[in-house]
Amino acid sequence: MRRGSPRKRRRIWHFSSPREEAFFQRGAFSFCRRRCCGRLVRAAVTNLIVETALVLEQCGSVEKVGTGVFLWLAIMLVGLAVERLRPVEKGQPRSNIVLNLAYSIVRFWAIFAGAPIAATAAAVAVGALGGGVIVLPGAGWGLFWAIPLYMLAMDLAEYLFHRAQHAWPFLWAMHSLHHSDTALNITTTTRHFWIEVAIKVLCVYPFVNLLLRPSPVVLTANVIANYWNFVAHMNIRLSFGRFWPMLNSPQYHRVHHAADLAYANCNFAALFPVFDVIFRTYHRPEKDEYPASGLENGEAPSGLLEAIAWPLRRYLRIRPVPDTPDEGFKSKDLR
Repeated sequence: MRRGSPRKRRRIWHFSSPREEAFFQRGAFSFCRRRCCGRLVRAAVTNLIVETALVLEQCGSVEKVGTGVFLWLAIMLVGLAVERLRPVEKGQPRSNIVLNLAYSIVRFWAIFAGAPIAATAAAVAVGALGGGVIVLPGAGWGLFWAIPLYMLAMDLAEYLFHRAQHAWPFLWAMHSLHHSDTALNITTTTRHFWIEVAIKVLCVYPFVNLLLRPSPVVLTANVIANYWNFVAHMNIRLSFGRFWPMLNSPQYHRVHHAADLAYANCNFAALFPVFDVIFRTYHRPEKDEYPASGLENGEAPSGLLEAIAWPLRRYLRIRPVPDTPDEGFKSKDLR
């Protein structure tokens, strides 16, 4: 029989299972396509759960949206009472506080409505790229290193995104709403433009989850830790002295909100100022250094509608806009 005949080729190739024979007969492309698609779907579903939990942990289900809103409001009202003990600024305008409380309700509903869509898109993207490389433990002693590691990774991502918000005009057009509050207090915490959370879910969090795959326990711990942001925005004289690089304090973060451009581009960290130390963007405030907050030109929303449409505010105003450029962009070179 000739060497090139089908029977001779069958003798050369040895199949260990019918599946391998099917692979040989039908071709590698169809086999790999089925295997890869299966893994892709499983990774996408897994990361869908991870990403959705990350964003919606604060929101809960539809039935619990009201509970989440009242939780935010309760934290703010308690914080306002605590601020009276040792305030930086006494007699802050009530109109600012009322605006922030009303806007926090609108923002909460916007997050609940839009976060699932953004989380789904992010999960599919992360799943398509293979998901988390390092699977973090969800129980036992492993949580003692898994939780700090994930918190540090997320805070680093937040730090880098925060710097981009001050460096890119497109992002600053939204983020300047947060800095426009001239009466910095605990209600300023949620005064972020409502689309920003979707941008972070799509462009920031997936990069962390490409490296780390957290368990629900780790996710929950990170969400709880982020409530410290309410403390960091409080109108209270509080600092941590020599331990300032360990955790963000109200004094440290107030410097970041300063209207004076002498404090431009510093103290970006959300939780751990150590990242400011590493990237040389820190300003350690003096003992009684509590600068006034707001944008350099003093611009601020006149009402709830203007806050909701902040990047388009100039088209909604009847009164003239100040001629001074929006120096809130803080165009100094990053330190």
